[in-house]
Amino acid sequence: MSQTHQVSKMHEKIYDLLNGRIWAGHNIIRFDCVRIKEAFAEIGKAAPEPSGIIDSLGLLSDKFGKRAGNMKMASLAAYFGLGVQKHRSLDDVRMNLEVLEHCATVLFLEFTLPNQLEGKWQSSSKIMTRSRSHRQIAQKAMPYAKGSSLGKNVKNILNKAHGTQTLQSLIRHSHSLLR
Repeated sequence: MSQTHQVSKMHEKIYDLLNGRIWAGHNIIRFDCVRIKEAFAEIGKAAPEPSGIIDSLGLLSDKFGKRAGNMKMASLAAYFGLGVQKHRSLDDVRMNLEVLEHCATVLFLEFTLPNQLEGKWQSSSKIMTRSRSHRQIAQKAMPYAKGSSLGKNVKNILNKAHGTQTLQSLIRHSHSLLR
């Protein structure tokens, strides 16, 4: 079998795997999507088209800001103490998921912790949310029951951290809540 034929077969499998699916990754729009189109153009084949794209770079830049530096995956991983990015496909996917989990935890704590510290959640099973785009306030049921393990974990961490860490440091190292 010729090398051209092997490359063509490989691209058929990749096309079938990617075409019409949702693609997700960090900086996928500016990097991965471009590389995929280039690779298919080199062999004169139509590139696969995603049914949707989830780019965590855009998502995190919008919701998390630049607090962790330049928003590169390696910088985010270092910020949360997740290790070194290996630039291997499966490892990058795992790292992306861990970074997203940590960012979600930080955003959750930033939104809920002030209420928790002021004791506002003891009397209600609902929380107030505000839409950034429409500035509308809505009341939603809490995503967990009063007295749940997540609430207890937050209280335990706060008790341990009391007087030894700043709130910012606590939020930054909130990965222990994910365990």
